[in-house]
Amino acid sequence: DRGDGSLVKLNSVYESSGPEALCAAVSQLTGVEVDRYAAVGFDGFQSIVSYFGGIEVDVPYSVTYSFYTHDYPDETFQAGEQVLDAWRAMALSRSRTGYSQYGLNEDMMRQVVDRQMLTTLTGYVLTEADDPAATAEQLLAFVSTNIPSETVVLWVETLASLDELTVYGTSGPVDGGIDAASGLWLTPQYPEKWAALMDAVEAGEDPSTVDVQLD
Repeated sequence: DRGDGSLVKLNSVYESSGPEALCAAVSQLTGVEVDRYAAVGFDGFQSIVSYFGGIEVDVPYSVTYSFYTHDYPDETFQAGEQVLDAWRAMALSRSRTGYSQYGLNEDMMRQVVDRQMLTTLTGYVLTEADDPAATAEQLLAFVSTNIPSETVVLWVETLASLDELTVYGTSGPVDGGIDAASGLWLTPQYPEKWAALMDAVEAGEDPSTVDVQLD
């Protein structure tokens, strides 16, 4: 809510007012303090994938992505393990409509695939790079963030020193629908559940065990 009664999509806040304003809007909506951000655009994502010469992806379902701008041909993906170049990885990261044919929640499946790619890229930095910290510093050129580079390097050095690293992930909230008045897809606010989710994250627990859906 802009304050004048008008509703906008969260990404519209980013586009019009920048990442700090988006952090404030997310904090207001969820009741969870958000003050750090790392933004990677489509070009930045492709640059990161190109840095590693492609990315290994296990595509869960065969899907076709049609660019909404209609200025590029469709990209079709077959289910299974494969290596994607930067362009096709970007297209897959945007794809969601193709999952409806399987009776699956489109946004949830896009999150599942994007988290897989994020985890894979993290692994490339931490376990395959000769110098994880130096690699992270180079990749920061493709990221807009308010996290100091020395902090990122410290995180990477700490994570790379571990014998084992577990990455948890969960999707939600995905309940909601199109609001007739605004034409926007809206989800009900239940900040107490989002706060419980983030409490689990902060404690290093598995967030997928926290119920973030409507009762």
